[in-house]
Amino acid sequence: MAVKIDVRDAADVARGLAKVKGELGPVSILVNNAAQMGHFVPIYKATIEEFDNEVKICLNSAFYCIKAVWADMCANKWGRIVNISSVAGVMGGYGQSSYSAAKAGLITLAKTVAIEGAKFNITSNAVIVGIADTDAPLGEDARRKLERKLLSKRLAEPAEIADAVAYLASDKAKYMTGAAMNMMGGLDLFVV
Repeated sequence: MAVKIDVRDAADVARGLAKVKGELGPVSILVNNAAQMGHFVPIYKATIEEFDNEVKICLNSAFYCIKAVWADMCANKWGRIVNISSVAGVMGGYGQSSYSAAKAGLITLAKTVAIEGAKFNITSNAVIVGIADTDAPLGEDARRKLERKLLSKRLAEPAEIADAVAYLASDKAKYMTGAAMNMMGGLDLFVV
């Protein structure tokens, strides 16, 4: 089922997830994957509105979604929460102040949720994605530069990221919580 939600609006998130609950039952697995990297400008050129909008989409939305499903996960004594972060959240990025800050926040949000959810059998983890081969705009020159920095010399296939998320949502990962799974393809390693 598809439900249109403005993830920047806590009330709309609550409404949308209540609709899902009404049709399918309580949410027991939540993957926070909303993101926008709308501008690549240095801090002195970034507007307050641009910064706030990206943080609302990338970080606040995850909190709103967690809050909307939390009571049911606690009552059912089971839940899996996965926040999708980015290499920008651990390394920063020129012109990405809001995106990087929000993606870093997703990692520590996952850790806090892990602490608070442990007594309810709720696990919470983050997946740190390097560069995935999606339809996001990436010029050929930028793509070649990034591929040279990756140890495998290729972008991640979306299915590889999905497999990591599926693992974290499964009972095979029931002991893994508060972790930040590195799916960066070596982009974060110092390689000469």
